Amino acid sequence: MVISLDLHNKKQKMIFACPINGRYNDTSGFIMCEQLKTIDYEERGVRLIDRANDEILAEVLKTPDLIIWGG
Repeated sequence: MVISLDLHNKKQKMIFACPINGRYNDTSGFIMCEQLKTIDYEERGVRLIDRANDEILAEVLKTPDLIIWGG
């Protein structure tokens, strides 16, 4: 799940992403927020599969915020 802003992604050619455990549309999977990754999206051939709703995004962003800023 990409959590970085489009402006950053396009300028840096990198994305910040949280891995998702499970297959697409697998309701038993989960977003591993504590395992934030930096990815060269062009090199890795990343593509958009779906968009998370605002509620899920807000919940996911809490963990990196706590790790970086201490909440």
